[in-house]
Amino acid sequence: MTTMFAYSSWASSPAPPSPRPSSAGHGMGEWFIQAINEQDINSVVAVNLFAAVVVLASGFLADLLTAALDPRVRS
Repeated sequence: MTTMFAYSSWASSPAPPSPRPSSAGHGMGEWFIQAINEQDINSVVAVNLFAAVVVLASGFLADLLTAALDPRVRS
């Protein structure tokens, strides 16, 4: 169960990349769509890097939780 956390954690990040407006402010999704339309490669790479770091960190956290909660993993 904890490994599923790694694949769903990007949606609960502080600024999930969503193109639809969810509040009054401008989000990362809108910035991402605008960067694609303007062919701004640096902004597109920044959004992808952020998503990769969030998934990597949540995968590491899921591994730590699995090691702590599953008695079969402990030696």
